Amino acid sequence: MIELDWLTEDEQRVYGAFSRMSRELFNHFDCDLKRDVGVPRTYYEILFVLGAAPQGRMRLANLAAATKSAPSRITHAVGVLERDGLVLRRASNTDRRGWTAELTDRGIEVLQAAAARHARSVREYLLDVLNEHQREELRRISEKVEARIAEVATG
Repeated sequence: MIELDWLTEDEQRVYGAFSRMSRELFNHFDCDLKRDVGVPRTYYEILFVLGAAPQGRMRLANLAAATKSAPSRITHAVGVLERDGLVLRRASNTDRRGWTAELTDRGIEVLQAAAARHARSVREYLLDVLNEHQREELRRISEKVEARIAEVATG
């Protein structure tokens, strides 16, 4: 048997439960959005970020940063969204090398439908399962982990 520097039994139970739950949760979010709205969760997230931006427009570099995506991945995704008529890609007015993505009217309609579907999924699979105390505890745990990740990343 190969020896590994791995988690203790208790750590593995916690991590395993979290890992399984996360995969299942995001898989269900993705399936619901694809089935009912026709967009995967990753594209919904792009539309959501654009919807929160002034005039529904954002530079691709900023969109990549906001979605924690590689620039090449955002370029590809925006290309698909543009092909589907949900966004327009335009050369930046301020930087000839930069590009912006802008929601179209159809993109706004899809975003509204996707947001409503996603909210139903979040309630069904996560929020409705937890009582008020558990929701608050999950929020605190999530923020604590997020702060630790930021702390380590900034070093």
